[in-house]
Amino acid sequence: VSTGAHTLTLSANGQQYVEGELILQGARGNPMNIRSSTNGLHAAIKHSTGALQQLEHLDVQDSKASSGQVLQCLSCEDRGHNDRWQFYTHTVGGIAYEEDGVTPLTNTGVSYSIQGNPVIDTAITDALGAFTLSGATMSGGDVITLFLDTNGAAQGVTVLLGSGGSMSNLTVRQQHLLLRSMSGSSPITNTHLDTADNCGDTDITSDILTAAAAAAVEASGATLLISSDTVFQPGGTVLVNAMDIDGSLYMEANDVTVRGNWDATGGSFSGANTVTLEQSRITSDGNAFHNVTFASSTATGTALDTLDLNGAFTLSG
Repeated sequence: VSTGAHTLTLSANGQQYVEGELILQGARGNPMNIRSSTNGLHAAIKHSTGALQQLEHLDVQDSKASSGQVLQCLSCEDRGHNDRWQFYTHTVGGIAYEEDGVTPLTNTGVSYSIQGNPVIDTAITDALGAFTLSGATMSGGDVITLFLDTNGAAQGVTVLLGSGGSMSNLTVRQQHLLLRSMSGSSPITNTHLDTADNCGDTDITSDILTAAAAAAVEASGATLLISSDTVFQPGGTVLVNAMDIDGSLYMEANDVTVRGNWDATGGSFSGANTVTLEQSRITSDGNAFHNVTFASSTATGTALDTLDLNGAFTLSG
C-alpha cells in the first residue's frame, strides 16, 4: 500500500506478490512513478485473484502483471513496455448549444476542470455539437467546471457536482451558467461556485461566473439555469442577468438580484429574503416571494401568472 507522489522502483530480477489489497495512488497532476530497477526489463507484480485493487494517478513503465489479476489503472500514464495493465480514465460528454438551447454549437472548443485546477482536456464539438472529454478520475462530489473555451467568442459555463464516474448527456449552453448536481441529493452552493471559477480561464470569469466563497456569486452576463434534478442553496447573495429555475432554489435569508426575467416554470423557490428585479417578466408557477423590490428608475415588471408576496413590495429609484 502506497500513496503520494513518489517513485516506486521494483526489482527486474524478481516478482512482487501481493495477496491482499493493492492500493497505489498518486495525485491529480502529481502521479506516482512505477519503474523497473533496470530500464527495458519488466518488473513483475502478481496480485492475488479477487483481491481489491485501487490504482490511480500512476506513471507506469517496464511493468508486468504476471499470473493473477490484470492491473487496472484509472487516470494513469502508460509510458510503454507494460504487460497486462489496462489504463482507464473517466469521460465527460454532452452537447454544446447556442443561447436558445436548441441550436448546436459546432466547431467550438469545450474544456473542463476539476476542483478549480487547470484545464484537464479540451475537445472541439462536431456537427451535432457533441463533445467527449477525458484525462482524469473523478470522485463523487467533485466540483467540475465545463465551459466553452473560445477566447471570448462564445461563453457558457456548466458547474457540476460529479457522480464519481463517467458522465454523459451533459449540456453547456451559451450565455448560461447551468448548475447540476449528479452527487445524490447534495445541493450546489456558492462555495462550490467559488471553487469552480478558480480555474481562472477568462471564458469563465469575464462575464459568466465570479464567486467569492459563500459571500457572493455574480453572473452578470448570464442566465442562471438550475437543472431539474438540482437544488441550489447559495448560502450568500446572488446577482444574475436572468433566472431560470427548473429545479429548486433555496434562498433562505440571502438577497438575490435579477436584471432580466425570472422564470420558475416547473421549478420551486423559497426564502425569507429580498429579490430585486429590474426589466423582468416574472413567472412564479405557484411559488411565493417574500420581499420584492423593483430598483431602478426604468424598472418594469410583468407578472405572467399570479404574483404571490408574503412580505414587502417596494418600488425605488
